[in-house]
Amino acid sequence: MKAKLINCLVCAECGGPLNCAVYEEDQSLPWPEILEGCLTCEICGQEYQVHKGIPRLIAGQVSRDVQKTVAGFGWEWNTFNDQIQHTYMTDKALFLDFIYPTTEDFFKGKCVLDAGCGMGRFLKMGAEFGSQEIIGFDLSHAVEAAYGNTRTLPNAHVVQADI
Repeated sequence: MKAKLINCLVCAECGGPLNCAVYEEDQSLPWPEILEGCLTCEICGQEYQVHKGIPRLIAGQVSRDVQKTVAGFGWEWNTFNDQIQHTYMTDKALFLDFIYPTTEDFFKGKCVLDAGCGMGRFLKMGAEFGSQEIIGFDLSHAVEAAYGNTRTLPNAHVVQADI
């Protein structure tokens, strides 16, 4: 987690601002990457962990049906991440076809949300297209693949959360 992401996050319970206690950082990038920490809401005191570089903004329970869907997609994106990375599924033209008539220029200078980012294949493209910041949300553990695919991009962020 890049420290600047804290300015974009709020408590999933009450919408209050969050503070971050940092337990472990990675200094190998041009910015300090928070690997382990705790986000605490200034209003209600709700705590969320930052684990493996990803803020985990999960509060409360999700339904059994949602849990099954999340587990399936998380397994799929993590299992097939390496195979998908070098195929047409991560092709720029495919992404532009998905978002047509929106073009690459649309992203320049904007703050973008990729809701349901999966393994981050489109999150990565949005970052490379020049978005000021792009934040990927996903409830599944696919966020770990997304983080691995985008952690070296200064404008890409990944959050595990229920949109």
